[in-house]
Amino acid sequence: VSFDTAGDETSARLTDDGLVVVFGEGGEIYYATRAARADAFGPRPLLDAANADAANYESFVTPDGCGLYWVSTRDTVSDWDMYGLTAPPPP
Repeated sequence: VSFDTAGDETSARLTDDGLVVVFGEGGEIYYATRAARADAFGPRPLLDAANADAANYESFVTPDGCGLYWVSTRDTVSDWDMYGLTAPPPP
């Protein structure tokens, strides 16, 4: 898997099924999906719910794809804090 963005991609994490990847680039968190493991990943939009007007790095997606954790300076300019989002599993 290769994402050739203008910056340096970091902290790529796949869900256990291999269908979703979450990664950082330039202080923002992105994701991409694919229908099957043999397919290429599609477009890689920003993960708006995780990004803020701050540095966001070191994303980690839980194996089931229902949780995302990352560090950010959103509340301060120099102190890194951990944030998280969870969603119910799809039906």
